Amino acid sequence: MAAASLSVQSSQREAVRKMLSLNASSTEAEWDQATQDDGTWKVLIYDKYCRDIISPLFKVGQLKQMNVTLYMMLHSERERIPNVPAIYFVQPTEANVDRICQDAQSGLYDSMHLNFSSELPR
Repeated sequence: MAAASLSVQSSQREAVRKMLSLNASSTEAEWDQATQDDGTWKVLIYDKYCRDIISPLFKVGQLKQMNVTLYMMLHSERERIPNVPAIYFVQPTEANVDRICQDAQSGLYDSMHLNFSSELPR
């Protein structure tokens, strides 16, 4: 049972790494070198559900190694951060999508990379 749990956690960790690398594909061995060379600083925006997914997978220092400089809750007050891409990781709820639309209209970030915790309903 522990091996299956470890395998699931490894798969989750790799999926989140890929998301944080703006969906560039790499293996875990390549990842360590790539993140040191990548100068792209990023902002991670998540909801409570997705924060609870990421928290057991990565420590703050590991997020910094992946050039995630800020991580904030989706529904918190946030200021404009120019020249920085934002990575959104949220549940696909109407309230979350509405808030992402507000962020886009306000031009809070240089670019927005949307990632949902489950499939989007039609």
